[in-house]
Amino acid sequence: WYVNFTKPSSQIVTAYYLVKRLGYIGYKKRMENTLELSGFVSKYINGIRSYDDDKRLVFKQINEPYYPEIAFKLEDYKFPLRDVLSRLERKNGYSVAAYKMDPSTPDIVFRLVIKPNFTMAEAKTFVHELDESVKRGKKLHSSNKKRRSIKKRKKKKSRKKSKTIKRHRRGRSSVS
Repeated sequence: WYVNFTKPSSQIVTAYYLVKRLGYIGYKKRMENTLELSGFVSKYINGIRSYDDDKRLVFKQINEPYYPEIAFKLEDYKFPLRDVLSRLERKNGYSVAAYKMDPSTPDIVFRLVIKPNFTMAEAKTFVHELDESVKRGKKLHSSNKKRRSIKKRKKKKSRKKSKTIKRHRRGRSSVS
């Protein structure tokens, strides 16, 4: 007799080993701790506000908080998620997967898996570093917004100048 799995069974073997080693109560405490930590992290991520509109949330949690895995859907497509996550990885070594679910839709999803050896101190550090990355992204966003508005004003001025120059040239050519 054998069991056929579509995924590797290492997670099942590990869970079985931990239940045997820690006992049911010890394993339950460990899993409750990971759920508490995932709740702590998801509470922060659920509170990130849009750069353009303070009332609008950037992410929407798309899974129930019954697992030590939390998944979010990007709601504000102007939010520089790629920049924030790449800075988080470059500076702190956190690897957060973000990907499109379906090429025909603009939905971008990212998820975090809270492992049993993750501590509250590490969760607080992660939230702090994520907060720093979001604030840095906000600074870049506001400076880019200012640059874009300056470019728009310069374009308008140059268009006005070119229109007056064209009118002036037309006027000369019609006089000659």
